Amino acid sequence: MSDDDLGDRFWCWKLAVPGTWLFTTSYLLMAAALLTVAINLNPLAKFDGYYLAVALSGINNLRSRSFGFYAHLLRCQPTHARAQDAWVLAVYAPFSLAYTLFVFGHLVLWLGSWCFTHIPTLSLLLLSAWLLYFYAPRPTAKTA
Repeated sequence: MSDDDLGDRFWCWKLAVPGTWLFTTSYLLMAAALLTVAINLNPLAKFDGYYLAVALSGINNLRSRSFGFYAHLLRCQPTHARAQDAWVLAVYAPFSLAYTLFVFGHLVLWLGSWCFTHIPTLSLLLLSAWLLYFYAPRPTAKTA
C-alpha cells in the first residue's frame, strides 16, 4: 500500500482487515455517529434540527403554534399568524404528526413483536395485568 492509498483512506474501518473485531467495531461506531447526526438534524422532532428550523423561519414555538394553527382552522376561528408564516405552520404540523406516529408506531410494534416472540408468558401476564388495572371499576369516594 502506497502513501497515497493510505492518505485516501480516512476511516479506520477501511484500514482494518474485514472480518476482524476492529473492522466491525469501527464500522458500527461510524454508523452510530452518522445515525445520531441524522436524527439530531431532523426538524420534525425537538432536537437540534427543530431549533435550526425555528431560527430559519423566525417562528418561536413552531410546533405548538403549528398545531394551534390547525386548532383555529378546525374551530373556524381566525388564525393570528402572519401571512408569510401561515404556510410554514400549515406544512409543519402534518409532517410532524406523521413522523411522530410513524416512529412511535414502529417502536411499539417492534417492542410488542419482540416481547411476544421472546418472552410470551411474561408479556401476556403484563398485558393482562394492565387490562385489569385499566378496565377494572374504581371505587368512588364517599362524601360526608
